[in-house]
Amino acid sequence: MKIFKLTKILSIILFSFLLLKSEKAFCYLNIIEESGRLILESDEEMAVRVIDVCGRRIRNFNNSEVTISGESLLSGVYFLDINNEQSLKFTVINNFLFGVMGIDKILIEQPESVPFYPERISIDETQNFPDIEDIINAPVSDISVYGLYAWYTYFSDYAHWQDEVSEVGWGSIRAGAHLTEFNDISMRALNSIDMDIMLTVSGGRTKVRSYYGYDWDDEVQDQTFIDEYISYMDTILSRYGPGGSFFDDYPEEPYKPIKYVEIWNEPNLHYLYGAYLDNPPSLTQKAELYAKLLLASYNHIKSNWGDSIKVVGLSACGGSADDIYWGPDPLNPDYGFIGLVHKMIVEIGEDPSECYDVLSDHPYTHYCPPDAEVYPGGRGSYHYSVANSHNLYKQIMANFENEDKPVWFTEVGYNRQNGVFERDEGLTERFQAAYVVRLYLTALRLGVETVHVMFMVDADGTNTGFFVYDTREWYESAYAVQNMIRIMPKPKLIGAISDGTAGYYAYRFNPDADTSDYDPVIVAWNVSGPLKAIIPVENGTYQLIDMLGHSITLEAYNNQLEVEVGPYPIYIQTQTN
Repeated sequence: MKIFKLTKILSIILFSFLLLKSEKAFCYLNIIEESGRLILESDEEMAVRVIDVCGRRIRNFNNSEVTISGESLLSGVYFLDINNEQSLKFTVINNFLFGVMGIDKILIEQPESVPFYPERISIDETQNFPDIEDIINAPVSDISVYGLYAWYTYFSDYAHWQDEVSEVGWGSIRAGAHLTEFNDISMRALNSIDMDIMLTVSGGRTKVRSYYGYDWDDEVQDQTFIDEYISYMDTILSRYGPGGSFFDDYPEEPYKPIKYVEIWNEPNLHYLYGAYLDNPPSLTQKAELYAKLLLASYNHIKSNWGDSIKVVGLSACGGSADDIYWGPDPLNPDYGFIGLVHKMIVEIGEDPSECYDVLSDHPYTHYCPPDAEVYPGGRGSYHYSVANSHNLYKQIMANFENEDKPVWFTEVGYNRQNGVFERDEGLTERFQAAYVVRLYLTALRLGVETVHVMFMVDADGTNTGFFVYDTREWYESAYAVQNMIRIMPKPKLIGAISDGTAGYYAYRFNPDADTSDYDPVIVAWNVSGPLKAIIPVENGTYQLIDMLGHSITLEAYNNQLEVEVGPYPIYIQTQTN
């Protein structure tokens, strides 16, 4: 009789729980706990998996009736996932199963492999990371690694995405131009968010080089283009920069002037010259014009605002390595765009160490992960990675006495297949979220100060958005970044357990560099699929948190935890009461 009452009560409680948990809940699901067993009965086939406290899958079932016996399990706490939607927790002691209860969703399941072009990804190639001790001992940056790229028109009275951005927690924004000029509405909106603003000056009133003529060797046309650009930039910074008139007109506004200015967007592509007609400029011509523009901008800013405004230069785009080797140009076959700009500044007779404060790069790897070697296909043995490309342009910077200057990734993102734009190929929503998180983590390992991930919403022909524009729903990438920021608001790398060996990464972080009193957070992932990993820790109780914020409790014995890692990063932190 006691068992019957418990069974009946449990069935009613969990049935109600399941209906509330998901719109996809079963029409009928009976959950029975009796005689040390757990019985699930449904009117449709279920995908059921049993998971231990280390996050390992112990049993898998696919049936409309599932019986789980304590006799087949070792003593301990287990979690049950039903169709990746509903979750239970139970205990087994001496082969007796008891204590079944409904809980929030348990850990997301690690995928068996990468979803897109696995033949193009190598985990055996060496990633040329900087010496880890140099990164550990480097000073903490003033700017947050958690950056977002968005057009400033999204921060206005009619769009008003300020609340969503604040809720996720990004600390830095690349405010890009789109059709309209930067204005008081945009500044007031951005000023209401606790973020550092980097303004990309291109678009708005600035015109592309072809507006002034199609003779790429005409120095008068070049100079007119540069003068117009400097004039527009001066107008913007005199209004919104340090000491700007905006703060005189709006004394109630927080004094948060624009401190970072990016000189143009992707000048190695078509954005600098615009329409080519039948006379496309060479990479050398692009680099030469951009070198003049960068120098003029740097000198004007430093003459008027000194170091209160930092100049962000290059903004080169490519397939990670193509920002360096874009071309090649027959006139300069040994140089890509980044190297050519430095070379042109020397040829002009100026000091290449006095032309920017920060080098910006757009290290796209498209559908491939940010932490492996990529063979793009159709290009023989050519391959690249974010880390190896970073190493190459750091070498270029060192050759021109810029080795101590920081690097920012001011645009990079990953396309989903689903979204505003119809695409024949693309990442799943969950893999997009994983790659964004791993991009931030890769940047921390490289010493890159901030990453402006494209994009706030799906736009510009890409399904890279964090939010759905029409409904304001969040994609999983937004939840994943929010979860990462909550766990590690200001992360500082303090050690490595595995530095990418065979695609397995595990690092220790101080989660908040503003405090010296902290419990380290371990972040781990594996590029190519599930992997059982041994994590060295002190004995005690820990929380394992998945990429989307679901957690389980772990007990460490013999100074170690055995966990499953995979493409979706996990966090391990000390259990707090």
